[in-house]
Amino acid sequence: NPVINVTILSGDLEGDDGCTIDPNSNCCSAHPELGCNTSDCQELVCEPSVYPTCCDSIIFPRPGWHQGCADAAAQLCLCVCRAGDTLDNTLIIFLSDNGIPFPNAKTNVYDAGMHLPFLVRSPDQRRRGVVSDAMISFVDILPSAVEWAGAKMPDYPVHGRSFLPILEQENPAGWDSVYFSHTFHELTMYYPMRGMLTKQYKYIRNLLPELEFPFASDLFASATWQSVKGGGKLGKRSIEAYLHRPGEELYDIRKDPDEVVNLAASPAHQKTL
Repeated sequence: NPVINVTILSGDLEGDDGCTIDPNSNCCSAHPELGCNTSDCQELVCEPSVYPTCCDSIIFPRPGWHQGCADAAAQLCLCVCRAGDTLDNTLIIFLSDNGIPFPNAKTNVYDAGMHLPFLVRSPDQRRRGVVSDAMISFVDILPSAVEWAGAKMPDYPVHGRSFLPILEQENPAGWDSVYFSHTFHELTMYYPMRGMLTKQYKYIRNLLPELEFPFASDLFASATWQSVKGGGKLGKRSIEAYLHRPGEELYDIRKDPDEVVNLAASPAHQKTL
């Protein structure tokens, strides 16, 4: 039987087993296309037995320089598959685990916190480079991977559905809404939210609106939050609106992409609500 692989890349790169960060390398000057300062870039040096030689040209910026890390991780995944002659039987899924690490994004269900990158490469695709308008959720990964492997889903109901049939379609029918939820980030950051997103509206149900919205420790300590917490704004959102949220939020994301005009109490939008 053929070997069927599913490779999923997510999260932050901190180096891999068998690799060390070389503090003396100057990969930024050698690779000006990275657009970073020398102090922001260090080369990941791998033992030959860890990764094939095709990975030698891949430059890993130091942890925290996320854009470069994402590019390097994608290159690494492809080169390892090519070297192992598994590229033609591997489904590659590249995604982010959360929004950017800034207030109003990470730990939030506003657009910057939940509109995440999601790239899929299937050897079975005839059309490549397709940018799809389909609305998918991470719960769709399991049924997609199961279908790719030729296995069967369990007898009990499972969230999500396979996106493999729509990989070559820009605007597939029936993929125009998703559900989402958030309960806590760090254990002490309890703030349960549930919601639904369509191509025009986003609905958020804050289950405990009497609580002040909590912060992840890195976000609270960030220069961004410290500079605005005394009365500035997060984009177009006031600090007060960010910290103290109503029980229900409804936004017309076509007219209000910043999600600051709450329509939940609008008489004209009660039917939509």
